[in-house]
Amino acid sequence: MPRDVTDADHSLRDIEQALRRAAANAEKLARETGTPLVLWQDGRVVEVWPAIDSSMPMRPGQPPQ
Repeated sequence: MPRDVTDADHSLRDIEQALRRAAANAEKLARETGTPLVLWQDGRVVEVWPAIDSSMPMRPGQPPQ
């Protein structure tokens, strides 16, 4: 009997969209308040400073100059 994954697929897609929105909102807030994003990266917690200009990549460690 085939498994009906339609509902699960929709839920997973909704979750992914919500996570992407939350990440974008967190990055925007960090940029506006001059604070770092705290991320889990390579098995450890790191602070990443968003660039002031959103077209530039984020920089680990130090606030933007």
